[in-house]
Amino acid sequence: MGMSEDVFRVSLDGREFTLRFLGPDASYDPAAVTSAAVVPFLTDGRIVAAVLDRGIDLPGGRVETEDASIEETVRREALEEAGIEVGPLVLASVIESDYFGPSRLTFMLSYVAMVVGFGPVSTEHESFGRRIVSIEEFLSEYRGDSRDMQLILKRALSAARQAGIDSER
Repeated sequence: MGMSEDVFRVSLDGREFTLRFLGPDASYDPAAVTSAAVVPFLTDGRIVAAVLDRGIDLPGGRVETEDASIEETVRREALEEAGIEVGPLVLASVIESDYFGPSRLTFMLSYVAMVVGFGPVSTEHESFGRRIVSIEEFLSEYRGDSRDMQLILKRALSAARQAGIDSER
């Protein structure tokens, strides 16, 4: 197991499965990507979070058949859930899941990008609005698996720095 790989056993819907965090250069089958999200940075290092019924989260969601690409999914979800437009997307994490079993691996992708525009937040989807928060504030309010999210954000910060979109941090 390489240094760039982190593995977690998690449970969801009464099911135990493994999440393997691979590096952004890991190979994956695009047809097996089930969801994608973005860590949308502002120039001051804060991020824009979507406010959903489950609390704050990163904008993202399921890849829909009408999406022309995974990047289009990310852009659509950022607009729907947080009312934001993002600039160039940089892949930060490839997360492999054996939720459906070891013979049917799926992948979740996590990107970073700068926010380039704000619009209204559409409440016809699942969003209640957006919040601009520091990464620390986001983590303190996030209700999901904090180990996973800490790693997603750590890798996002690293990718943002490498891509030169980490602003003042």
